[in-house]
Amino acid sequence: PVPDPGTGDWFAWEAFMSDRSRASGAGWSGSMAIRPEKEDEDSGFGTVSSTLLALSGVPDSGERPAPIWRYAPGMPGDSPYFDVML
Repeated sequence: PVPDPGTGDWFAWEAFMSDRSRASGAGWSGSMAIRPEKEDEDSGFGTVSSTLLALSGVPDSGERPAPIWRYAPGMPGDSPYFDVML
């Protein structure tokens, strides 16, 4: 579902970004949150942070809602998102 930034409802997208399941037949890059497999720990690949942005899609009417930036400073799901003040 589409988030509702005005009410702070980002639940579905935060859950999506923390999803570590892989698409059928996909390698390590087939998931949203990439945690290196045991045998690939030295590969250097893995999700270390995540950002969600809400930008106005309303044409410039003079009353645009302010952008909203949500940030997780670590692996989504392990590290909670918080609002960054712009």
